[in-house]
Parts: sequence; structure tokens; C-alpha cells
Amino acid sequence: MQETNFLQTHTWQPFAPFTSHPFFTLNRETIINTWIVLALLLIIGLLIHIMLKNEAGIVRYLVFSGVQSFIDLTTQTLGGF
Repeated sequence: MQETNFLQTHTWQPFAPFTSHPFFTLNRETIINTWIVLALLLIIGLLIHIMLKNEAGIVRYLVFSGVQSFIDLTTQTLGGF
């Protein structure tokens, strides 16, 4: 239990042969979590794209109704869109 260090960060230094400035040190967890979130956003985006392609789908109707309501609200408030 003495060797466990929960606050230790793992870093990569890809430019170590050129410079040792801390700006060029990359945090491993941040990079991995960023790619995980990007993959999730891509999957969610593809699912939404597939749902919007269905012309008779409820998701397409809800999105278009919401956009139309926003256009109407903007037109009423500002006089134009």
C-alpha cells in the first residue's frame, strides 16, 4: 500500500530531444479521454444523421418543428430571420 500514488500523472514528452520546456509535455490521460469523447461524439452524430434521413421519422419531425419554432420566435422578436 505504500507504493500506491493516486495523484501521480503520466506524461509524454515527444519533443524531449529538442526542448525540455513544460509546455511541450503532454498529459496521457487528457489525450486518451479526448479521443474517447471524440469517438462518442462521432457515434452520436452518425446515429442522429441516420435518424434525420428517415423522412417519416418522429426525430426528423421534432427537429424540424423546433427549428421552425425558433425561426418564428426570431421573426416575431427581431422582425426577420
